[in-house]
Formats: sequence, C-alpha cells, structure tokens
Amino acid sequence: MRKIGLFLLFLFLLFFSIVNTGFSLGIGPTDNEVDFQPNLVYEKTFYVVNSENYNIPIKMLVEGELSEYMTLDRYDFILGPKTTGSGLQHVKLKLTLPESLERPGAHRNFICAMENFEAVTSGISARIKSCVSLTVYVPYPGKYVEFTVRIENPEVNKTIRFFVDAINRGNETIKNALFRFYVYDADNNLVTSLVTEGKRMEPNEKVNFVGEWLAKDVRPGRYKLVTRVEYDDYRREDTTEFLIGSPTAKIVNISASDIVKKSEDKVTARFVEGSIARIIARVASEWNDKLTGLYILLTIKKDAFSTSVKSETFDLAKWEERDVTLFWDTSESPGPGEYTGYAVLYYPNGTHNVTFSIEVKSKLSDLLMPLVIIIIIAVILAYVFHRRRGKKVVQKKLF
Repeated sequence: MRKIGLFLLFLFLLFFSIVNTGFSLGIGPTDNEVDFQPNLVYEKTFYVVNSENYNIPIKMLVEGELSEYMTLDRYDFILGPKTTGSGLQHVKLKLTLPESLERPGAHRNFICAMENFEAVTSGISARIKSCVSLTVYVPYPGKYVEFTVRIENPEVNKTIRFFVDAINRGNETIKNALFRFYVYDADNNLVTSLVTEGKRMEPNEKVNFVGEWLAKDVRPGRYKLVTRVEYDDYRREDTTEFLIGSPTAKIVNISASDIVKKSEDKVTARFVEGSIARIIARVASEWNDKLTGLYILLTIKKDAFSTSVKSETFDLAKWEERDVTLFWDTSESPGPGEYTGYAVLYYPNGTHNVTFSIEVKSKLSDLLMPLVIIIIIAVILAYVFHRRRGKKVVQKKLF
C-alpha cells in the first residue's frame, strides 16, 4: 500500500509540475507563409517571451520538411523573468530555399523554443516546448485554386453570406474563376443555388468571392453547403455542414381531463382535492433533425406552496408533435383554491415555457352538488304527485 501511495504522489507531483509551467513559454508570430521561389533567401525575426517570474534557459530548434535549409542566429540563451527587459528576446531565422522542390503544395516547418533544463521529479524529466509554424508553398504545375469558405449570419429570414478566400496555387494565370453554391436540406433536397461573379487570378494571388442568399420561408435546421469552384477547364468541390438558426422545440398547448376554461393565452384546469391530476403537454419540434434528451419540468405554486413534477425523458423526430403526460398528487396541496402552473420544456441548448391555472375543488363541494340536484328533483316530483292527487279528489266529489 505504501508503494502505491508513493506512486500516486509521484504522478500528482509530475502532473502539477507540467501544468504549473504549461503556459510559461510563448513564441510568435504564428502562421507564417512563404511562396516558393528558386534560391529564395527569406529572413524573419521571432520573439520568445517568459510569463514566469524566474529565469528560463532556452534551447531553440527548427523542425519540419525543410529544416535543413533553415538556420537561427542563436540557439541557446537565458530568458529573464517577465517583469524584466530580458523577459522577451528575439531570434532571427534565415531560410535559404534550393533551386527546386519536387513535391508541389504545402511544406510545413516549425520554429520551437524549449526549456533547456530538466524539471526532474523522481528521475523523470519534463520540458516545456512552444512552436510556431512556417509553411512554404510550392506552386502546382498549371492552374490550381485552394479556398476556404466562411458562412455569415445563418438565420431564418436573414441574408446569409458565403465568403470564399481563394488563392491560385498554380504557376499559370487563371483567366476566369467563379464559385457556385448549392444548399441542401437534411433530406438532401436542393433548397437553393447561386453563383458569384467571375474573376481573374494570377499565380499566388489571393481573391475573395461572396454569394448572398435570403433564407426566406426556410425552416430552422441542419443544412449542407456544396461549394464548387470553376476556373477555365477545371472544377473542384467542397462540402460543409451548417445550421440555420438553432435547435428549437416548444409546448404547443396544455390540456387536462377537466378543462373548465380555455383562451389563446390561458388554460384553467379543475381537479378534485385528493385526486391524481393528469396534465398533458403537447410538444413540437421545430428542427429538421432528431432532438434527444428532452423533458418537461412542471412547477405548481400557490402563495408559499410550491411543488415540481418532472416528466420522462423523450426524443423528438424532425418536425414531430407528441403528448407528454405529467401526474400531480393533489393530496399534497394545501387545499382547495387557485394554483398557477409553470411548464418548462428543456431541449438541447434551450427552453420553452407556458403558464396556466389550476383550480382545486374540495371533496365536500364535489359531493354536495349531486345531493342538491337529488333534493331538487325530489321536491319537483313531490309537488307533481301532490297536485295530481288533489285533482283526483275534486273529481270524485263532483260525481
């Protein structure tokens, strides 16, 4: 047991030593790009920064496909505490490209700063390493467009914009490039299509394209965007999924076995004290995909009294409507009177609620009504009987 305890302590100390220094070292700038040219000499200065209040010995490294063509002006130095002038220092990179590189496309490399001491814990060392990328792009023979798509304002009845950041990675000029957008719903039905204007693209030139679509009378849900680039005699496609709006569901109405009053904004249900009230919530999905893990929380209040009832967890298929039944034991209530019910539907990333009234009657009033009716009927029958009997007596005296 002692060995296990020491081992767990060792793991804790090792984890703490790594986490505690995990953000002590930074390097920048990030995401550096270079367009290949034969025998190009590229130079750039990077900074290394300390976020701790103690000295950190630094070892610089270059890694990647073209590391043999990269050199730094220094590889070892002391990075001072963050509060001192030596807490941020600079390193200059020199990249000397060869006459040619066989493989076209992206060649990824990294410039890294690493702690040059061992954080020793029970014989195990851990050193923090921070890197930034340097990517060299070798042109494709002929014409070749790379692009990324951004979708802005994906809401119902709003203008949705499809932004394209494109670059000609080929070594030839593209006379006319354009983008076509095809939007499909969850059932793979085409909803709309649009096309951008055509543009000329020189080698290594970055060009922006935009398409706009007014999503009028479109239901919220999950959609698919197929983006096709067409340039001269070439075409390529990319597929992206996106959401219009967000997953939603709602309570359509509240019903019960005894509804005594109903209007557009209010429902009043009546139950007898001591009975089990059966309350039915009609729920509906407003989403073109399945919603899972929904439930309803019903809260009933009157003055200081409050109680809650939770429904079963359920799913809704796309656009589905269904009834959810909740039961409230009125014997737990403080007695007859007017109660307020709050039904809240919980669904992924949202809620929907309705308010309604509940009237609880006493058992006595429920028994008195039939008794009163019986008495009234008895009185009427007695009156009719005696009146008929009186008429018969008069007739006998006349004859």
